[in-house]
Formats: sequence, C-alpha cells, structure tokens
Amino acid sequence: MTTAPATMPVRARRVEMSGDYAGFWAEMRVNISMRTLEALSNTDDLYPEIAEIVREWNFVDEGGQPIPVSEAGLRSLPIDLFAMLQSRYGETLKSPLAVTTSPDSSKPSPRAASRRRRSTQK
Repeated sequence: MTTAPATMPVRARRVEMSGDYAGFWAEMRVNISMRTLEALSNTDDLYPEIAEIVREWNFVDEGGQPIPVSEAGLRSLPIDLFAMLQSRYGETLKSPLAVTTSPDSSKPSPRAASRRRRSTQK
C-alpha cells in the first residue's frame, strides 16, 4: 500500500474591515514563507507579495462589481482600504487565534506557481 506524501498546509485567517468598509473581508494566508516575509520587508513594491497572501475577498468597486483577487485588483483598491488590509493582516499575524486550513492546501495558487516558475528561471 502506497501512501501519498504529506503536503504543506495552507493556513489562512479571515481579516475583517471596519468603518466605511464594514462587511468587507479578506482571507489571507498566515503561514507565509520566509522568502515572502523577507520580500515584504525589503521591497518598495508590495503588490506582488500581498497578491500571494490574499486567498479570497469580497471587495467590490463603486458600481458593485467584484474586484479580482490579483495584483491588478490590489492596485485598484482605494489607498485607505489597502492600508487597512495591511494593518489588519499585521494584527492577525500577532494574534494567537485559531486558523483555518484551506481544503485545496495541497495545491499552490496559480499566482504562487507562476511566481515560483519565474524565480527559478532567473
């Protein structure tokens, strides 16, 4: 009997927005790699790294249309919402609350897989 090898779980937490953005939330990965953490600390362009961390959100634009969970979607957010997302994520990483594990944790997100391919080609 052959057993499949264990895979790294993807652990995420829901981050709730407040104020004018009450009701908005984002599910963000909390077990990020050291490479991602270092990139967040050493870059002026946070969008690609944050795009890897956000798994899902319910953000919509002024017309009620869903904003895609992507680097382009992050760049389209109002600055105060983007700042709140970063702040709430930082608070979440410090909190000892339970996390959820994604059911598709054995598969990297398409964005993460694409970034890995690019980084190994350099």
